[in-house]
Amino acid sequence: MERTYGTSTCAELPFPGVCYAHFHVCSGLELAIDNFCLRLFKDQDMEGALSEWNVLSATLRQASQKTCWSLLALGAACTASLVLFASQVVEMPQILGSAFDTALWLGWLYPPLLLFLYAMYRAASVTEKAMRVAPLVNSWEFEPAEENGETVALDPGRQYVVQFINQSEAGFYVFGVRISAYMVQKLAYYFLAVTVGLIANLTR
Repeated sequence: MERTYGTSTCAELPFPGVCYAHFHVCSGLELAIDNFCLRLFKDQDMEGALSEWNVLSATLRQASQKTCWSLLALGAACTASLVLFASQVVEMPQILGSAFDTALWLGWLYPPLLLFLYAMYRAASVTEKAMRVAPLVNSWEFEPAEENGETVALDPGRQYVVQFINQSEAGFYVFGVRISAYMVQKLAYYFLAVTVGLIANLTR
């Protein structure tokens, strides 16, 4: 049993490093979105904002494409660990006979699982921030636009930028699927449901 725990601990050492690299990438993407909003508010250049948003959207897609395999590996590792734990609980419930053994198993399983869920949450936060750019731009009050010498209540340039940002659907994509906070919540719910089921199996 001690050898198993030692091997598992050594195997999990790269896990936090991969998660940290993913956190760093997501933080950079969020800062890039914030920088776009600040420049647009400062310069109020709607035409330049279109090209800048194209570059930013391409950057988000490229960065998410490069890191999606690491997310897949993290998710596969967590799923395999959870399946192994479930099989051990069902076949040999005596392995959790003492509080110390239970703490060792849970300490081996759940820290990587929580790191993976937080990594998914950081990916979803990039998407959520990108989705809030259009409402943010739409809420700003710029100088009144003029057309044929008359003041126009609605700025057509700003409305075009807002629609362009909305229709670009920028965000963090994993194999073509845009990660959202709702998806991460469902994933956390599934893991929680499995955990509750295992605990219920132990207490029968």
